[in-house]
Formats: sequence, C-alpha cells, structure tokens
Amino acid sequence: MEKHRISAGACIYREGDNSNSIFLVRAGEIEVTSFYPETGQVVEQTFKPGQLLGEMELVDGRPRTATAQARSECLLLEIQRTELLSLLQDSLHATAILGAAHCDRLSKLLYESSFEAELARLQLEMQLRIREAILQHEQRVVQSHHGMLAIAIPLIVVAGWLCWSWTVPMGSAYAIAGF
Repeated sequence: MEKHRISAGACIYREGDNSNSIFLVRAGEIEVTSFYPETGQVVEQTFKPGQLLGEMELVDGRPRTATAQARSECLLLEIQRTELLSLLQDSLHATAILGAAHCDRLSKLLYESSFEAELARLQLEMQLRIREAILQHEQRVVQSHHGMLAIAIPLIVVAGWLCWSWTVPMGSAYAIAGF
C-alpha cells in the first residue's frame, strides 16, 4: 500500500488506462468523469473520504472506464491488485468492506440506468402527447374553417355578385337578377 498526496486538478488515472490498483480516499475529493462525443465531459461521481474508487475495473480486470481527477488536495491510499487479493484472502472484514463498496456502486449504477430509462420514457410520452395535442388542434381548426366556409361561401358569392353588378350597367344587373 502506498500513500499519495495529490494536488488539486491532478489526474489520478485516465479512461483506458490499465487497472492494477484501487484507491481509498483518506482526505479531499476525487471527481470521476467520462467523455461522451455527443455531450462532452460528464461528472459521473464524486468520491469523498472513506470511499473506494477504481474497484469496479479492478475486480473484472478491464481498463479504466472513466478519468479520475483530484477536485481538491487529496490524500489517497493506493492498494495494488496483488496486495488486495492477499488482503481479501486473509481478512473477512476487508472482503466485506470491498463487497459493500461494490454493491453500493452497482446499486447506484442500477438506479442511474433506471432513472435514465424513466427519463427517456417520459420524454417519449411528452413527445406523443404534444403530437396528439397538435393533431387535435389542427382538427379543431379544420372543423372551425368548415363552419366558416358555410358562412364565407355565400358572402363571397354575394360580394362577387355585387362587384359584378357594379361593373354591369344598372339595367342589365336588374334584368339578370330578375328585378
């Protein structure tokens, strides 16, 4: 185990790095971020004293899935994979702590994915309701225009007749109208 004093803004590990250790935050705060091409950098989680970071990748041996950076001056305890495996073999308490941290992280991931799924569902529902409201509004406009046409057509005919009658000599208009 190694102690590290990390200055604010320093990078602890980057997305894609090999994961060969975990870190216990003793003091300060660590910000874990991911980069998404569509939205840019997103803060995934902030780790505070007493929390472990990097355990997810260490357990399954995959590369780091995010970047960890010191938000403030930090004191970290780095535990290498071999040390961790030895510690877990010898100490039931250490196994329970790591298991609890792992379960907590999985629970948060499940909650976040459930939240994102609910948000996507609500967004789709909102789009459908807006589309339905627009269609209903358009139907009401069309129906009201049909009613207007029932009034407008006779008015147009009368207006057209009046315009025509003003252009035709007075006697001719009366003759056509039957007066």
